Amino acid sequence: MEALLQSAGVHEFVEAFTAALDAKNTYTRGHSDRVAEIAAAVARQLGMSRSNQDTIHVAAHLHDIGKIGIPDHILLKPDKLSTEEFEVIKSHSQVGYDILNKVTMLRPIAKLVRYHHERWDGLGYPAGLAGTAIPLGARIIALADAFDAMTSERSYRPCRSQEEAVQEVLRCRGTQFDPEIADAFVRLCQEGKLPGDTEAVKWLSEMLPGEQGRVTKVTGRGSIKQRLVDMGIITGTRVAVQKFAPLGDPMEIKVKGFNLSLRKKEARLIEVAIG
Repeated sequence: MEALLQSAGVHEFVEAFTAALDAKNTYTRGHSDRVAEIAAAVARQLGMSRSNQDTIHVAAHLHDIGKIGIPDHILLKPDKLSTEEFEVIKSHSQVGYDILNKVTMLRPIAKLVRYHHERWDGLGYPAGLAGTAIPLGARIIALADAFDAMTSERSYRPCRSQEEAVQEVLRCRGTQFDPEIADAFVRLCQEGKLPGDTEAVKWLSEMLPGEQGRVTKVTGRGSIKQRLVDMGIITGTRVAVQKFAPLGDPMEIKVKGFNLSLRKKEARLIEVAIG
């Protein structure tokens, strides 16, 4: 399994399927990447081996792959799903398992994908597993998935702040989430090790030119965060993307006549405006 995860072919497979899902559902663009980074960080916090961390990272990237098989009118519905529609959505974990289980060496990953919506108290799906009967990797992905969902805006509900989401994780400790995993996750947050915490413009990284959205959080080390706040970029600010630079170029944010440049490898955005 370790050799598989180190191969270029697997990474190309993961990137291709993730891109396919993002293309189908642009509203959740970047979700799989964020869940993968959070899940891997929790696995490290728990002291898991590098091989197990890599397995969880790949599985988390592919946890929603079964949504490729969900009809667009349900998957892309802007309003809250009906009971019947939610039952269709729930099938994505089994569909994802069926896709990945056809590849012999991906079967350990397939199991994690199948069970990532199980709950510690046994009230999850598809099998109603409880406690340690749920694979450890699936328990980790379940929490990472829920946290990113809580801190991401949806058309039918606003996003929660990181602090609010952490409190919800603590509230669901021992019911929805494995207590040990919940504790490890909270320690990550308290220690400032949660992936994305120091990305001052993370909330803009998924937007395309012409799109608008509200800032969900302002993060960054020291002066970077303060300069964003000074420029008026605070929680609730509405921003619009105007243009992008090629991947790897310096990032520049232009708001109210001020410029802030951040040199980051993943930088794409170069100009936004408060609307």
